[in-house]
Amino acid sequence: MRKNITLFILFIFKRINKLSLVSFLVLLNSLYSLDSLNTSIDKGNIPQKAAFHIIGKWQILSNNCDVLNCQFYPSCSNYMSRSIIEFGIFNGTVVGLDRIIRCNPAAIGYHLSKDNPRFYSDGRLIDLVPYDYNIRLNSKFSYYSIIPGYGRFKSGRRFDGLISSITIFSSMYIANTMIINENYLSGSLFTVIGFLFWWSDFYGSSNYNYNL
Repeated sequence: MRKNITLFILFIFKRINKLSLVSFLVLLNSLYSLDSLNTSIDKGNIPQKAAFHIIGKWQILSNNCDVLNCQFYPSCSNYMSRSIIEFGIFNGTVVGLDRIIRCNPAAIGYHLSKDNPRFYSDGRLIDLVPYDYNIRLNSKFSYYSIIPGYGRFKSGRRFDGLISSITIFSSMYIANTMIINENYLSGSLFTVIGFLFWWSDFYGSSNYNYNL
């Protein structure tokens, strides 16, 4: 089973050649994005601008596909952008990835359990960027995040914990597969992705009470 998964991953990566990547970017540029985030692309330092550029490309795709519509307000991409502006490239990315983990089918249930759940005019769940970046490592749940997803699980957000653990372990598995096959660039990329999602797990479990 492990061998089949590895072969499948390698098959996908081999098909992503330069020509298909260029064609994909041309397609994105031909679409129209309705999201206002792209106006932020000239703000910030070089790493932030690079992040905004990537987020902007995602928005062009997501805003032209109903399946990818976000259930939150602001959308996860806007939330990520604003977090990066507010907290810097690393901390902002961690806060944004926490939101991405929380954007799952269980979000509406967690939202309704709040003391005062708020909804945007189009029905989306209002979930604003926090005022400050704070990982309370003395939180009774944060230390559980040594095991990916378990901190969220213990805090009562069990589905978030499941999504988080799957995301982190999948990223690390793909990274390991890439490195074994001497694809060190992709392996390093997925290692960083896995680490960032893992750190967002500490953030999410230590800020488990989103009523605050």
